[in-house]
Amino acid sequence: IRNNYVGGMTTRGMLINKSKNMLIEGNTFDQINSSALLAKTPDGHYWLQNHIDGLVIRGNTFIECRGAEDERFTPGTGVIFLNLQTHQVVPGEFAYRNVVVEGNHFINRHSDATAVKVRGVRGLTIRDNTFDARKESPHLTTVFGCADVRLENNRISSPRKKASLLYGQMEPREIKTTESS
Repeated sequence: IRNNYVGGMTTRGMLINKSKNMLIEGNTFDQINSSALLAKTPDGHYWLQNHIDGLVIRGNTFIECRGAEDERFTPGTGVIFLNLQTHQVVPGEFAYRNVVVEGNHFINRHSDATAVKVRGVRGLTIRDNTFDARKESPHLTTVFGCADVRLENNRISSPRKKASLLYGQMEPREIKTTESS
């Protein structure tokens, strides 16, 4: 999905239902009230539906997207929201695999939305993104129940000049980071 403009919507921008080697690139998401990109699966059905393997989200611009979605399992909201919607993540079982979020520009000067929020992903790379958050935004990235997570070379512009990563339901050793500016 390339070079589209999606804007001014009260619902989500795009719903990712199933993915095998999918590329979402060069799009502009402007003032989406819900998640700009959403993948979620009803509890108990994740082994049958919404399997993601090989999703690349690259070179997109997200302008003032609120990311308001279901918050039952993890705090905050997500502009990019991959939510394995189960009551508990089963260790070693992942419906979402090999997801890359790279080279995107998140402009959220008025929203508290978390830029990238994921749950239940094995092989997640978030690299070379720019986060322009003029408001105090406590978590630009939230990961729960994931494995093999890499955060590399992301740039942050916020009042605090830094942001935190919120994680849970996983071992800290599953997250590798490089210095961000």
